[in-house]
Amino acid sequence: MGLFNKKGNSDKVQLQNIVLGINEKKLEVSEEFLQNMTKVYVSKRMKLINDTISGFEQLCRVSVYFKKIAYVNRLLDELIAIEPYYIFKYPGPSEYRRQLEENDDNYINQILNRSWKYIRYDSNSQTINPEVSAYFSDAKAVWDKLPDTSRTMREELHSTVYGFGMFEDPDAKSEEEQDAEQEEDGLSDKI
Repeated sequence: MGLFNKKGNSDKVQLQNIVLGINEKKLEVSEEFLQNMTKVYVSKRMKLINDTISGFEQLCRVSVYFKKIAYVNRLLDELIAIEPYYIFKYPGPSEYRRQLEENDDNYINQILNRSWKYIRYDSNSQTINPEVSAYFSDAKAVWDKLPDTSRTMREELHSTVYGFGMFEDPDAKSEEEQDAEQEEDGLSDKI
């Protein structure tokens, strides 16, 4: 991952405090020990980050994705905290986060599409598969976090399956339907 920045001893003290989880005013370990511990600190977090991200390809619930990406971001925060004191190989933690953020919409759409494919929705069936309901419930739970393209796709899909939008009341009637019912009720009272 890298070497120390060429700055003064205070940077090494700051790095020591972060990596070792201490709060000292002076360097308490040798530079060699600090270098080795920093490499362990970085490699451990990068392994966890990479393992988590590689698991995105198997995810079928978008709510799980948001939990995992939050975990990755916490680990990246820890690495970003040492960027001023440690030289990373490219991409450094800040750049790595930027790249992840650029791909966020793609990850989400892939997960939503993959999970829909696994459901095997049958449009000819008279009953709605419970997995279909769970699929839409999962999307609703994280609706505010979904990119616009995902929201539009889920809204259209929900309308296709159920005949109404995800946030529409299925029992709500249009004004025309209400007027027709009132007219009908008025006629039935006269008969």
